[in-house]
Amino acid sequence: MDIQRLLEERFGGRDIPEAYRILARKPETLMRFIEFRDSIMASEKLESVLKEKIALAVSRVNDCNPCLISHSKKLEMLGEDIEPANERERVATSFAARIAMARGKVEEEEIQRVLEFFDYDELLEIALVASLYMFLNTFNNLLVR
Repeated sequence: MDIQRLLEERFGGRDIPEAYRILARKPETLMRFIEFRDSIMASEKLESVLKEKIALAVSRVNDCNPCLISHSKKLEMLGEDIEPANERERVATSFAARIAMARGKVEEEEIQRVLEFFDYDELLEIALVASLYMFLNTFNNLLVR
């Protein structure tokens, strides 16, 4: 398996994020990470634009510059504003930011507020995206220079 070629194909001529270059030192881990990340970010119940905005909200809290740049560019490429477009997006991104600030220890009332706009499976997707980017933000802030 040629990891460099795989990454070049994945990013289609764009710069390969430094986190992926670092993870390439452990090819099996990189492959599992890509599969895990892609399964979380795939459009299921939540649309991909909202997932990008959730990733951006968490990355703002954690001051992760590589993720801030990456997700802002992705939203721009999709023709989307980086800010929430409506109340539903505001609830999701605010909740994701709260997850990051509280390290997951949110109040029941906060969950109930989200459930006014989203069903439980959508709540799960919000939590998965927020948790994924809490990991990625920590990894980037620690190792990407």
